[in-house]
Amino acid sequence: MDSRIYQELDFQEVCQHLYDGIHITDGEGRILFINNAYTRTTGIQPEQILGRQVSEIEGLLYQGSVTGQVLKTKKRVNSVATILGLNKEVLVTGTPVFDSSGNVKLVVTNTRDFPELKRLEQQLHATDDPQKAAELQQRMAALESELAQKDNDAYRRQHTVFS
Repeated sequence: MDSRIYQELDFQEVCQHLYDGIHITDGEGRILFINNAYTRTTGIQPEQILGRQVSEIEGLLYQGSVTGQVLKTKKRVNSVATILGLNKEVLVTGTPVFDSSGNVKLVVTNTRDFPELKRLEQQLHATDDPQKAAELQQRMAALESELAQKDNDAYRRQHTVFS
């Protein structure tokens, strides 16, 4: 890739055009950036969280943040979080970004709405038919596998080296 093109990339602009919500913190859990999709998915406005510690707003705006776990384990963490103002569950994946010394310098969290999975789960709880329940469980497992594969593909893309 032409290094000039690489230098001209504006990653904030790129993030603003992603469908999934992006939430970036520094290595101490201070929120540095959210994209428009994060606000669309969660209803949380930038002025509510930018510059604040995740630990400060956990339990006020959302429950189930993965940032603290990523900082502690230095590994990718997948979970389900609840947006308290909307009483809505979202799939969250936190990925560490390391500095040259191996310290976590950023945590990039992807937030994804997953209404299809929730719809299948509701149908599963509502059915008394064992055959239909088995079918719904298979569809849910396939969807969860597809979501995990998308996360793995995104992780590989993030770690592609540009030359």
